Amino acid sequence: MNVTDVELDGAAVSRLTLARAAMREVLGALPCGSKIGWSIFADYRSVVILAPVEVCSHYEELLASLERIDARMRWANASNVSKGVTWAVRGAKSIGAETGFVFISDGQESPPLRVNETPPMTDIRPGEVKGWLIGVGGDMPAPIPKTGSNGEPAGFWQPEDVVQGSAIGNQRNLEHLSQLRQEHLRGLAELMGVNYQRLTAPDALKTAMLDRRFAQLLPAEVDLRWIPASLALLL
Repeated sequence: MNVTDVELDGAAVSRLTLARAAMREVLGALPCGSKIGWSIFADYRSVVILAPVEVCSHYEELLASLERIDARMRWANASNVSKGVTWAVRGAKSIGAETGFVFISDGQESPPLRVNETPPMTDIRPGEVKGWLIGVGGDMPAPIPKTGSNGEPAGFWQPEDVVQGSAIGNQRNLEHLSQLRQEHLRGLAELMGVNYQRLTAPDALKTAMLDRRFAQLLPAEVDLRWIPASLALLL
């Protein structure tokens, strides 16, 4: 997600930067009463780091915590996206029956999946949790920045640094480069019974998360004092 192959306001930025900008726009657009929480993904797990809270009363806290999500929070140099999605589903289920999820990724499995490998999901029924898989990244393979434990730049990943897949014919292994693996994410979305959307600009995520198919009608307090006040004024 640190690969710089997407744009924001006409400037090249990392995928993570675009994802954060999109989420900031979502926070300002969601109606009061909506709840948002944060999870992070690395290796094969998605871990909830902030349980969903109401957006209007916790707006500043949500913004501040969002800005602190970066590559330094990873706990392994691996990206088992398929398994990460299943753990995102389990995390949503553990919070509550009506909880959905949004999983933002370039879809690149590292190490690569074996042929016909699918994630373990015997405890997951497709479609039982609503959600979105959001694909982010460019269409051309790009170098992957390498960073130290404190986030300092350390060059780029080289072919000998990563697990490469099995080459077929004259096809080269390019797992040390990264691009959006859109078909893989679409396949995962179908397997999980959720939706897929590509993130090319911040408003794409807002459109997805404001989709009325995912809205929940909940009882809420409404101020009705204007009714007797209006009657009194008429009298």
